[in-house]
Amino acid sequence: MTLPAIVFLTTVIFLYKSDSSSGRLLIYKVSAVMLKENLLWGIGHGQFKIQYNQYQASYFAAHNIDSKEALLADNTFYAFNDFLQGIIENGLIALLFLAAIIFLLVLQINKAKTNASNKHFFTASVASLLCILTGALFSYPLQILPIAIQATLCLCIINSFETGKEFQIELSEMGRKIAGGMLILLSTLLLIHFSFYFNNKRETNQAFELKRAGFRQKAIEKYRNLNSSYIQEGNMLYLYAQELYYINQPTQAREILNRAKKFYCANEVYKLSAAIESELKNYKQAEADYKTAINMVPNRMGSRSELFEFYLERKDTATAIYWANSILNMQVKVASQKTKNIRQRTKEILKGLIN
Repeated sequence: MTLPAIVFLTTVIFLYKSDSSSGRLLIYKVSAVMLKENLLWGIGHGQFKIQYNQYQASYFAAHNIDSKEALLADNTFYAFNDFLQGIIENGLIALLFLAAIIFLLVLQINKAKTNASNKHFFTASVASLLCILTGALFSYPLQILPIAIQATLCLCIINSFETGKEFQIELSEMGRKIAGGMLILLSTLLLIHFSFYFNNKRETNQAFELKRAGFRQKAIEKYRNLNSSYIQEGNMLYLYAQELYYINQPTQAREILNRAKKFYCANEVYKLSAAIESELKNYKQAEADYKTAINMVPNRMGSRSELFEFYLERKDTATAIYWANSILNMQVKVASQKTKNIRQRTKEILKGLIN
């Protein structure tokens, strides 16, 4: 009886936010390719945000970069379905784990013993968890720390209610002590890690603010200290490589950026990589990186403009004309003064090339 209402509401939402929905469909389409190629073992835990944009670049390398679909593409780090992302990263093991967790959760909810004083607490926990899990089908709430903590607390509350004896596992006194000791040890290690992590984030933010304020050397010094930390954060490494490139240290910048690619992948990473390779006269690799940046997010005019300038410097007139026409004929996702300036400059240069 409720199925027609669900279908109707889903259709209305899809039509109301058609561009957003089409963007999600693109993500699901590329994610399906990732799943198909890595169904058994997965791509590795935490690897989705690193590999998805590379798959998207491969997708648009074989498709029209001026299509409406390309216009909706962006740097993407989540599958907008936490369950799908978990299966892509960990393969069939994740699928079996999810099935077991859902089965045990339903069993616990059905068998939990409540009374008048605690049933509202139990019902609220179940409702909250169901809301989060439903949202996880269409977004990434379990990737957000406060929501993940809330989901964990709800799960713990639900599991704390007694069930029938046939579902209970009794531990000996020694077993309880060992389990308690392990939990204390793990909790202590987790707190230590979080203290290092938050200090790392604080230092990264300070370095970024120093860079914005014009204190480049101080920012680089902070990035250098963060570089030796056991916590390796991709965006920080990218910013460090960017600063090294700006002070004319391309070899060291390339080394740092190659490490950043292991933790962070976006079109600006490949644009910087292309600029560094061009500076080091590795023109073939620079060209490949520029094209990867374009295919990764095809609607960015700046990426095409940089490749156009690259061909101008290489005096490859025919290819430069091709990319000039690509800039002038592409659809603009968000019109701005920057895009107008790029087009005006491209038009003037193209006219000179043809003449």
